[in-house]
Amino acid sequence: MIISIYDEYYLNLDYELYDVFKNVSRIIFNTDEIHDKYMDIYGEFKDKTWIFKQERLLQAPSELRSDINLKHDRPRILIWDDIIENKDYEFIRELKSYDVDDTFDFYFIGKISDEYNMEELGFVYETNKYDEITLVEKINPHFIGMYTKEVQPTLHSLYRAWDLGIPVFRIYNGRVANKIKSKGGGLILDEDPKVAYDRMQQIFMKNVGLYELTRKEILDIDFSPINKDNIMWEVKSKYLTFYENNILMVIHKGSGGTYNTSFDIMQYAGSKYNFYFLINDVNYVYLLKFNYDRDFNDYTFTREDFKDYFELLETWHLSTSFSFTPENLDEYEKLYEYVIKKYNINLIHIQHLLFSHRIPQVAHNLGLKIILSLHDFYYICPAYNLVDNNLNFCGGKCTPTENICEDQCTIGKSEIEYPILRIFNDSWKKQNREIFKYCDHIIAPSKSTRDIYVDNYPELEDRIDVIGHGYDYITDEKIDLPELCDDKPIRILIPGHLSIVKGINYILKLKSYDKDNRLELHFMGNAPEDIDLSEIGVVHGIYERFEFRSLVEEINPHFIGIFSICPETFCYTLSESWYYGVPVICMNIGALKERVGENGGGLIIPEDPKEAYDTILEFCQDNAKYNKLKGEVLDIDIKDRKTMVSEYINIYDEQLNDE
Repeated sequence: MIISIYDEYYLNLDYELYDVFKNVSRIIFNTDEIHDKYMDIYGEFKDKTWIFKQERLLQAPSELRSDINLKHDRPRILIWDDIIENKDYEFIRELKSYDVDDTFDFYFIGKISDEYNMEELGFVYETNKYDEITLVEKINPHFIGMYTKEVQPTLHSLYRAWDLGIPVFRIYNGRVANKIKSKGGGLILDEDPKVAYDRMQQIFMKNVGLYELTRKEILDIDFSPINKDNIMWEVKSKYLTFYENNILMVIHKGSGGTYNTSFDIMQYAGSKYNFYFLINDVNYVYLLKFNYDRDFNDYTFTREDFKDYFELLETWHLSTSFSFTPENLDEYEKLYEYVIKKYNINLIHIQHLLFSHRIPQVAHNLGLKIILSLHDFYYICPAYNLVDNNLNFCGGKCTPTENICEDQCTIGKSEIEYPILRIFNDSWKKQNREIFKYCDHIIAPSKSTRDIYVDNYPELEDRIDVIGHGYDYITDEKIDLPELCDDKPIRILIPGHLSIVKGINYILKLKSYDKDNRLELHFMGNAPEDIDLSEIGVVHGIYERFEFRSLVEEINPHFIGIFSICPETFCYTLSESWYYGVPVICMNIGALKERVGENGGGLIIPEDPKEAYDTILEFCQDNAKYNKLKGEVLDIDIKDRKTMVSEYINIYDEQLNDE
């Protein structure tokens, strides 16, 4: 319970407030004066108090500052962002390189990686040595530049600029850009540094009137809905954090299905728990807080949009890079203990342990419950896809080889130095057996994933629960599929990044048997640089998740092809295909085999490409069989995200309430 006190009313009552204050978690005052009067009597409850002052509210300036004049001043651009990613640094450096006449100045406030020499680009200020607002007023910039991509600024970064009457430059799409487009008060620049620079020069040198207009737009911004949103977020982050259940999600830097699942959980469970997001990299660690009180109506599942729902709290550049050998992880251990204690974490949910092996032991030693999700086969083999050097599924049991030191298993591109996995495998499993001991709940997204883990770790037989991923989107309207015709090719749409383990070699061999062009392949995604997909099909390019349905409807395929040679642990693409009514062609392995085998809605093909080609042609000779397959898809019940999250909430509550 929380109590807010705005005046001396309670001091004039006939009874004392000791019993009231004992039973509340937080006492909020709106002024120092009222706070002090109550604490003179009830000082023992001071640690429960917090002062939330009205002057914290944002307010558009009543008039524009007269001491800024772009006609006569040298343009000043303040970058009030953390520069911790190489992409951000390279963008700014290239943009500045076009300024050969040195016509404008950059100023930097924020955390800046030691790797980057920002002094060569402008004036750098360490935020821990200055009051930021005072410093901004001293710099008196014409624009605040939000150039970072990897760590996208929150809306608060935009609002604080407007609060000071300063317009904003922004590159990249996302909620910040959308706010600027809808309210004004800023300009959107192109992602190309040269195009962005030319636009800046046009404003600085040729179109001062546009700059003044952009400034004036700030005067018309209605801050009342913004303040309501900010107050709720600030109040929650300031004091509810320490009186509610705080869950730390752990993941490695990346993207894809694991991030989508994490976001789904936070979106639908964010009203009940505070979620922190710990992202681990080779030698960087980022801590973010999920902003539940933001609007989800315009969420589009893009990487940039994803980041806009988080506030970056802290960043660490570690002196020790990640290694698979545990003795090199002491620095990580100290960091994890710091995070757990400072942010009063009550529960750990590990989405992935890459770069963060020490956190289970640290959390266990501090008395926390730990949930582990198995999104791939990393804990069986660091190669995580269980495909050997001959591109065969090994099941976690290393296939024999005559040259053990050179026949390395199939590993995707990585900054990590991997040991020889056939030699390292026993040691790796020994490490993970200890990690499993620390975990209070283990979750797999499919029965086939659970079975592969149990085959490698029999002691997990009764410890792994299955929670399949949920999927739902703006519309579940099915796509009107074409009929099969003898005189027209079979259209197969293949989405996603086609790496070796995702079946690019298999697809090439499959198409090599298609001498009569009976298969018309369409590709949504990309492939390795040395492979030209246009030689075997129609290339539609990389797509965002929200574009999936419209592209599928445009291509109008008979099937969606999923040709992974490794066992998928769930496969979002399968859910997406079924969700819009499209049957699939898939391999006889992993969750694809399991889900199609249980539900129908797909044609399972052999692992031999020639046999697979023959199977496809034979099946497609019979329209009745194909129509039956389409009917099966319509009968498949796709679990939605809210239902999935309810299963996680039950586990969270069970672990948090288990003394």
